[in-house]
Amino acid sequence: MCRKIATLLLLSLFCHTVYAYELAFRTIQEPLPIYINLSGSSGSGTTWHAAAVEALNTWGENTEFEFNLISVKVDPCSVFPPNFFGDDRNTVAFADDACGVPFDEDTLAITFSVAIITDDIYTLESDVVINNNVDWDVYDGPLRPFTMDFKRVLIHELGHVIGLNHEDDVPAIMASFIDSIDEPTADDIKGVEVLYSNPAFTDDGIEVVLEEPGESATVSGISNIRGWAVGNADILRIDLLLDGETFTRVPRGGTREDVKKLYKDRPGSESAGFSMAMAWSLLEPGEHTLTVRVMDWFFRTTEVTHTFNVEAFDAAFVSDSNQVSLDGGYEKTSQNSFKIKGLSVEGKSYDVIFKWNTGSQKFEMTEIDASEP
Repeated sequence: MCRKIATLLLLSLFCHTVYAYELAFRTIQEPLPIYINLSGSSGSGTTWHAAAVEALNTWGENTEFEFNLISVKVDPCSVFPPNFFGDDRNTVAFADDACGVPFDEDTLAITFSVAIITDDIYTLESDVVINNNVDWDVYDGPLRPFTMDFKRVLIHELGHVIGLNHEDDVPAIMASFIDSIDEPTADDIKGVEVLYSNPAFTDDGIEVVLEEPGESATVSGISNIRGWAVGNADILRIDLLLDGETFTRVPRGGTREDVKKLYKDRPGSESAGFSMAMAWSLLEPGEHTLTVRVMDWFFRTTEVTHTFNVEAFDAAFVSDSNQVSLDGGYEKTSQNSFKIKGLSVEGKSYDVIFKWNTGSQKFEMTEIDASEP
């Protein structure tokens, strides 16, 4: 039985001298999505966003840990307080205070983390707040008077996001005080290696079925991504990856009486369904992969991947139905498919094949070819 800690806030204070701590917890997923979009530039000309990207890359180049940068601005304090569960988004941003609490005089940055405890402890979310009242710049090497190096401070805070503790016994970027070290040292690198040396194990008890799109299916327009997942423990999250890259978390909890009959002893089997709408025309036409990654409350994971093909009109979205007309003929192509010739969409002509899809219980477009008007 796992227990989610709603009020566990771990504060990482990086100061000139400070007495603070950060417990070394692994992140719940890796690569770790992190939202950063910083505006403005330092006095030396480097943009804050470019410096943040360099800080992320520093960990990626020196360790096996990977960040997945999402260049979208998100307020790290938007749900804190009072929602101590966070919003499942790891963020970095400047702020004038630490989510409503004034920064101490010597505090350069602070990291808030929300953790979950089972037989181990994992970080669900981390938010880095950079003190906007500090005179920041971006530079390498020894510290300069009256100005702080933003990049090395962020590298330190990202170390806490990864799960490293303060280290004052040997030279380290994770020292609790700022000095001339401006990148991870051998001790920091070894810490990440040890922390992630035993990856989350796969649970053969998790069953996941991706019903749409099916393997080798052809998709077009707007349709659903759907399926179901159950495990020996409750399902914690279901993530989607498109072409190997983190895409989104899929809503779950759909009623599935059929799954309940098959897995009546599995927790939550009656609401094992997951589903979301997807505009396939936003992807490039051609072959893609979709991975559904399921994690239970003991951080055991299973995933399934389908390869599919996207067919699309030149227009990503046809907003005016008057721009669509059936000017051509009809041709039966097989027992369960037919072709419409000369389908006009926004002034362009196409030959389109429709085929019966058992999963969706309807005819769907499987081929779209440009044709002569």
